Formats: sequence, C-alpha cells, structure tokens
Amino acid sequence: FQRHRAIQTECHGPKPMAFCKATKIGGAHNHQALPRMRKRFVLLDFDGVIVDSFRTAFAVQKMRCPQLTEDAYRKGFEGNINDWERSLTVHTDACRHDIDFFAAYIPRMKREVHIVAGMEEVMLALAKEHTLVVISSTITRPIQEFLSEQNLASYVTRVMGNDVHPSKVEKMNMVFAQH
Repeated sequence: FQRHRAIQTECHGPKPMAFCKATKIGGAHNHQALPRMRKRFVLLDFDGVIVDSFRTAFAVQKMRCPQLTEDAYRKGFEGNINDWERSLTVHTDACRHDIDFFAAYIPRMKREVHIVAGMEEVMLALAKEHTLVVISSTITRPIQEFLSEQNLASYVTRVMGNDVHPSKVEKMNMVFAQH
C-alpha cells in the first residue's frame, strides 16, 4: 500500500488509479505518469455543506404536508431527495401538493439561510488548488445568486442544480466526463 501511495504521488498526487497508467509486472504495479491533467476538482453540495438550510426546507415541506416529522424528512436525504415523497406514508387530505416547493423555498432561502461557519475560508483554500463544482438538489440560479451575494461565486467554476438533472450521480458523471 505504501509503495502504491508513493507512486500515485509521483504520478499526479493522491488521486485514484484512473489518473495513472498502471500495468502489473511480477506481482507489482508499474505506473507511468499520464500527461498532466487540469487542477483536481472538489464536488460540494450546497444544502448542508455550504449552507445550513435544513430548518428552512423542512418548514416549507411542513407547509405542504403538516403531519411530516423531522425524522421522516431527514430519511429522505438517505437517497435521492427528489424521490422522498413517494415513500412517505404521512400524506393526508391536509397535504398541499399544489404548493410548489421551490417557489416557496427560494425566497425564504435568500432571507433565512446562512453559510456554515468557516465554509468561506474552506472554499477559499480549496479554490487555490482545486476546481470547485457545486452539485445540488436546489435549482441552479438561486444558488448562483446566493454565492454571488455572499462573495463566494468566484471560488466556484460551475453550479449544477436540480434543473440540470435530478440525480446527483448523473451530475457527477457529467463532471467526470468533462474533467
């Protein structure tokens, strides 16, 4: 393991094997450095990583489904949050699915949501050596506006929200294909 880690560092730093050409010779790996790639990238989620938006998002969802509990809502984040409502058993006649989540959430997000303490410094440090990409289940434009208002937009190369694709896995694949 140590030999492999040292070789990776010689190739392109502590990157996955995909960034080095490796061949197995006599039980050992022989690595050849690939041509130097662009800066490494870091994928950041917006909600829960850059900003603490849980309370605001939960309040909006609670407007839509008054019987919704925090625990039930939190469980939705264990998979794709876009699919969480289908698995809920708390839907009653009191639920207001006519309320568009983003139409209600975005204005409140702009007023109520704050950057996680220390995240500005983390983003500044990361941006010096890495390409930062935000991948989120929130739609793109409000994230871009928020980052701009907080003077964080210059640290981020790209924002990929729910309007780009509802699956974060697919958005990650798009980033991997581009970089």
